[in-house]
Amino acid sequence: MIFSAEKSNKTADRGAWALWLKRAFYAAMALLLLCLAVMSALRTAHIHQNATHDDIVLLAADSFWPHLLFLPLLGLAAWLLRGRLAKCDPNKLALVMALWVLALGLLWAHAAQLTPRADQRAVALAGAAFAQGDFGRLHETGYPYFQFFPFQLGFTLWLEAGFRVTLPLLRALHVAQADLYPTAVMIFQTCNVLLLCGLCLLLLWWMKLVLPGKRLPQNLLLLFLMGFTPAVLYGTFLYGVLPGLFFSVLAAVFQMQFLRTGKWRWAVLSAGSIALACALKPNSMIMLAALCIQLLLYFRKERRAWLRLLLIPLSVGCVLAAGALPTLLYERRSGAELGAGIPRTAWLAMGLAETSKLGPGWWDPQYSTGVYYQAKGDPAAMAAITRATLQTQFKQLAREPGRALRFFFQKAESQWCEPTYESIWVNAACEHGGDALNTLAQSVYTGKTGLLLQGWMNLCQTALYALAALGAIFQRRKPKASLLALPAAVLGGFLYHQLFEGKSQYIFPYALLLLPLAAYGLWQGIQQVSQKKGVDQA
Repeated sequence: MIFSAEKSNKTADRGAWALWLKRAFYAAMALLLLCLAVMSALRTAHIHQNATHDDIVLLAADSFWPHLLFLPLLGLAAWLLRGRLAKCDPNKLALVMALWVLALGLLWAHAAQLTPRADQRAVALAGAAFAQGDFGRLHETGYPYFQFFPFQLGFTLWLEAGFRVTLPLLRALHVAQADLYPTAVMIFQTCNVLLLCGLCLLLLWWMKLVLPGKRLPQNLLLLFLMGFTPAVLYGTFLYGVLPGLFFSVLAAVFQMQFLRTGKWRWAVLSAGSIALACALKPNSMIMLAALCIQLLLYFRKERRAWLRLLLIPLSVGCVLAAGALPTLLYERRSGAELGAGIPRTAWLAMGLAETSKLGPGWWDPQYSTGVYYQAKGDPAAMAAITRATLQTQFKQLAREPGRALRFFFQKAESQWCEPTYESIWVNAACEHGGDALNTLAQSVYTGKTGLLLQGWMNLCQTALYALAALGAIFQRRKPKASLLALPAAVLGGFLYHQLFEGKSQYIFPYALLLLPLAAYGLWQGIQQVSQKKGVDQA
């Protein structure tokens, strides 16, 4: 009996610490999101319209009143529709949502007729060449892209697999040689739209796991997904963002299944999914960290609950193996020596620099490819150059705290207050097929449609941050670790891009991951109003 009492006290202590940490997390999350909501209502970042190939960010004051009116109207609409939404089958609404996203995504892909450029072009052309046995791009000396950025080989391998299927198929269909690559790109963009639909359904699955049987928040999430315009515009973005995000959320869903059922097949699937996500998009390691935090704070009084922590080394091991595999594979197939590339600390130096012409801490080649050329590709020399740069930057930040605070504030504004998340710019900056730009695409880039979309996304951005902040506030009262993974990834993304390279397009995945917390916040707000008015809660 004495042993049992001591064991029970230890379990209670662990539970108390987990509760305190969860409350501290949601308090920090609520404070951050409230600040972002106010910033978004007062300030707006724009991508310079004439900067077709350079995403130069401009900060300007915003009109506060439209935001002040939109949020109550959104809440009123949700209140009036609460009964119908609570009765509506989420599965049926999910089908409507998927068809909506699919139709808009395919319409935009057809209208845009994009040919990838910059990094998209580099990985797409390499994937097509590798699929045909040509590894010359791994031996380039003038601009050795994959020696700069070997982490791009994971997504390149993904594209190569796609080209190995599409190119022979298109040849069998007698598609002209000149049309093979553009047609294959269009197929990949269609697959991106399908991935986007799958991602939206995964977010619903995740919501069903953490709030089982609660139809209203699930349906609110589906409506939010239908109104999140940047996602549709990103369907044409041939990069690792959507595939990486898809497998990251899939890993979160599988981990939640594991925590609910205790069955290790879900743990293995979760570890494999997050490993694939990190191979496709290395920033997915932020989700890996969030999933590990969730495992540490997920407290349940059950026998051998500590065994679930074994998923942490399993996931980390799979991620490390999957991250190294593409480089090793291509080195063996091509005979090229790619090395580790530009050190990751170079992106930290870039993120702390005020020299970029694009924005505070945004892309600046002198801290990446410039370092590579200066060091002549020598890893030790690159590390030394970057280390010296960081020492200078840290000293300057410590010497001028006011200037440092202003820099980080403007960097947060430039990333989190740009309502399109560069979803329009990443399309406009590409090459376009055909002799003339499609009417719809032209209107989105420079016409009234684009202005309407930007205005809509501006209002939605503030509402998203405000409602997600409300969700974090409600969670602080009775915090659940089951809801923690996606918000933790958002907080990790905020901290990461405040220190490392910044861009508003990098914020797109985290804005999408905030939608479930925003739906939860609006649902809880409706619950509170219903309770005070003495009406039936939904």
